Amino acid sequence: MSFTPSPGSTLTLAVQKGGGSSQQTLVRYAQSSSQLSVDRNASGNTAYDPAAGGVHTATVRPSVYGEVHLCILVDVCSIEIFGGQGEVVISNLVFSNMAADGVSLEVAGGAVTLAEVLVREILL
Repeated sequence: MSFTPSPGSTLTLAVQKGGGSSQQTLVRYAQSSSQLSVDRNASGNTAYDPAAGGVHTATVRPSVYGEVHLCILVDVCSIEIFGGQGEVVISNLVFSNMAADGVSLEVAGGAVTLAEVLVREILL
């Protein structure tokens, strides 16, 4: 995914969403702080470890052209985000309901120009 955020905008991608519940894992990019975050607070089963929920963050700077590049890989029980040209990686285990397979993309506080969104399904 590549995008150019306007000042003050926040892009939120919700994955592993729904399935008859409020489960979802949120991937956010806030332009004002150049912060990428993964919020697992509503990601499903977090009881196995006190550190399983929560929010993990990292700084991802836009390219010289103002674009932010994210590669987001979602599996049955994991989510990995590579920011920039691989300078930043956030990797998390996620144990959501198997029926939680929805996705949504939202922007708040400004606009985001999407340059590329590529979705692939891999079946084994």
